[in-house]
Amino acid sequence: MIKSDPKILLGTANLTKQCWLRWLLEGLALSPVNPEVLSTHPLVDENAGSHRGNAALKAIAWSRAWGGGLTIASDGGLSIPCLGRRWTSLRTHRFAGTNVDNNARRDSLLKLMQPYSGLERR
Repeated sequence: MIKSDPKILLGTANLTKQCWLRWLLEGLALSPVNPEVLSTHPLVDENAGSHRGNAALKAIAWSRAWGGGLTIASDGGLSIPCLGRRWTSLRTHRFAGTNVDNNARRDSLLKLMQPYSGLERR
């Protein structure tokens, strides 16, 4: 009897992150499952204070929504050293507020970066 690979939920609604997580799992004896199998997606308060901690919070929330099944999740952010304390990579997606689209995020970031030019913008 051939045993099937264990299923692992891709714990994100972000299609780009789903592709990245699927790529991370390539070659492993796991069968990735898209989150569309769930009737609802969890809302996660990303307040862990680190990307690793936030990824763990996401994985736990998605796993619970999936009935406790094996789940993978991630968290990342944009590093902008020139902004110093005015920026934290932990809030990359939410720094411009909730319920804003990528265009509003871009515009908000460009406004923050306006005082900087050339090598200062690194």
